[in-house]
Amino acid sequence: SSRRRHTRFRNVTGVQTCALRICITFDRTIRDKNGQFRGLVVALIDLDLFQKLHQSLSVGARGTVAIYRHDNFTQVLRWPPLASGKLNAPLPPDSPTRTLVANNIKTGTVEFKAASDNVSRIYSIQMLDKYPFVVTVSAALDEVLAGWRQRAVMAVFATLLVLALLFGLFYQLSRADADQAWLAHVVAASNDAIVSRDLDGKVLSWNQGAESMFGYSAAEMVGKSILKIVPEDKRDELGLGRQGSRLFRPLAHESVRVTKDGRRIDVAVSVAPVLGMTGSVAAVALTDRKSTRLNSSHVSES
Repeated sequence: SSRRRHTRFRNVTGVQTCALRICITFDRTIRDKNGQFRGLVVALIDLDLFQKLHQSLSVGARGTVAIYRHDNFTQVLRWPPLASGKLNAPLPPDSPTRTLVANNIKTGTVEFKAASDNVSRIYSIQMLDKYPFVVTVSAALDEVLAGWRQRAVMAVFATLLVLALLFGLFYQLSRADADQAWLAHVVAASNDAIVSRDLDGKVLSWNQGAESMFGYSAAEMVGKSILKIVPEDKRDELGLGRQGSRLFRPLAHESVRVTKDGRRIDVAVSVAPVLGMTGSVAAVALTDRKSTRLNSSHVSES
C-alpha cells in the first residue's frame, strides 16, 4: 500500500489484539533489486514483555510509564494501564507532551495535570531517533514533594536508560541488516568470481565477476552443478561429498576452469567452509581469480 515504504528499520503499524493479547505490530516490505514489491513480513511483539519491565521499575505509587508514536501521537502502551479504548487514541491537541513532540524537542521535562486521572505529575520525555516512538516517564508531584524527589528522579532516568538500551538493541539489529546488505553489494560488484555451492556441488550464488569470467549468467548457473565450469581432469580436487567435516579448513590452489565458449583459463582458487548453526560445514565459498603468473607463462611459451 502507499503507506508502506522500503526502509532499513521496521515500520510500526499500531497496537492490535492478537490471540486475546495486546501486541505492537511491525512490518517490513520485501522488494527485488528493481524495487518491485514482492511481499510483506509482519512481526508481533507481545506488550506483556514491556509491561513486566515497567512493573519492575519504581516510579512511585502514582507514577506512569508510557510509549507514544511521534508521527501521529497515538498511545502504544501505558503502565498502569488505562481503559483499553485509550490504546491507539491520539493525545489531545493541547497536551504538553504533544506540543513538545510537535516542536521536535527530543528531550524535555514538563509538569501538568493529566486529563485521564486528574493527577499532577512531572514528566520526562524522550524521543527516539531511529524509531517513531516517544517514551514518557512520570512521577506524581505530591510524592516528589513529600520527600521522594531523589528516588523518583533516579527512577525516571534509570527507566529512560533501560528503554533506550532496549530500543538500541532494535537499532543494532537494523545496522546488522545494513552491514549484510553492504557486504552483498561488495560481493556482487567484485571483479573476482565469487561463488557459493552446497556440499553436492549445486551452485547457490553467482556474482557479476563470475558472469564476466566464465560467460554464464546467474540464471544459468544457480541451482546447476559447479562441474559445468570444471574440466574432467580437475573435478576430483572439488572434494564433493567429502567436505562436511568440522576439520575442513580454508585452502588456496592453482587450477583450471572452462568458460561458456569452451576456453580453458588458469585461475587461483580460494576455498572456505560456510558453517551451519551446528558448527558443521553447510556450504562452500569459492573465489576464482585469473592467475596472472600462469597466464603470463602460457603467453611467453606460445
